[in-house]
Amino acid sequence: MTLKRLVLPALMALFALPSILNAETAVTDNGDINDGATWTLGAAPVVGDTQQWDTGALTLKTITQTWEGQELRVQTDGRLATGAAGPTLTFNGDLTLDGGTITVLNNIPFIIDLQGNNFTLNSGSLISGRLNNGRDIVIANASLLGNGTIFVEGGFPVMPVDRSAVIFQDTVNTTGFSGTFNVNRTANFFPPAILPADASFAVEVLGSGQLGLTKDYAVTSAVFDGLSVAPGTYTRDELLAIDFGGGVFINSNRILAAGAVGTLTVVSGTSTLLGDVDLSGTVDFLDIAPFIAVLAGGTNQAEADCDENGTVDFLDISPFIAILSGS
Repeated sequence: MTLKRLVLPALMALFALPSILNAETAVTDNGDINDGATWTLGAAPVVGDTQQWDTGALTLKTITQTWEGQELRVQTDGRLATGAAGPTLTFNGDLTLDGGTITVLNNIPFIIDLQGNNFTLNSGSLISGRLNNGRDIVIANASLLGNGTIFVEGGFPVMPVDRSAVIFQDTVNTTGFSGTFNVNRTANFFPPAILPADASFAVEVLGSGQLGLTKDYAVTSAVFDGLSVAPGTYTRDELLAIDFGGGVFINSNRILAAGAVGTLTVVSGTSTLLGDVDLSGTVDFLDIAPFIAVLAGGTNQAEADCDENGTVDFLDISPFIAILSGS
């Protein structure tokens, strides 16, 4: 029996099943995520948990600890924040940013280690610390999913001399995320190294935002203060030398000068293949996660419109499975 014959029926069953997660919601503002009093259940998750845990509109704080919940959702007006200096929050489940904020309230980086689990980016903000450098958000060992616009921000409306950053380490797989990182308000943003074939998301840098160029990475589009960069591979100097007409150039403050030894590759961001949702040039099992993310978000990405009716919806599931199976 082939791998496709084994996997495809399971995939079809997955689409047909309703969510099996039960939801618990935070009831204590500024409560520690592993304090039972924080939750409606009256207890924190333990190993083997199958619950979905929601912030609601409250702030949850963390020290260095491990989260055992199957999924933690940071919802609109909710926050996941540091409760002590320099915590490392290790996940044995998934993390979803669903309209809320992840932020640093202390002087040392906030490290979020997903241990290979999913970090779904539907909407919301990643806000590094205020005033000084070193108050970073560091994402490690994660698989990104989703297709939302994520605001990458600093915590202060006036540009300080030193700034903190939002950093995605090279242990982060970005191919499942097809949205946009909007870098603004005194933020520094450092994506991981990304090959052109793995480009899946866009970046938009504006206001007092800055893009770090310390390694080679590729995106589907890059916009600096409304100026769209044409497909190609650029060093920092080459980006700043682009003449958009009439002597209009990219503001040099939009790209960090320190450590700018990498390149930015802008690819077309489109594919001619139905089902090639990760824009890799081939339709394979790596398209499953981004297809599900696009379907859940109702985004009209052309490659996911597998029945070619102009809308991405549940009617695309069967054609997608057929394309994936090679029929």
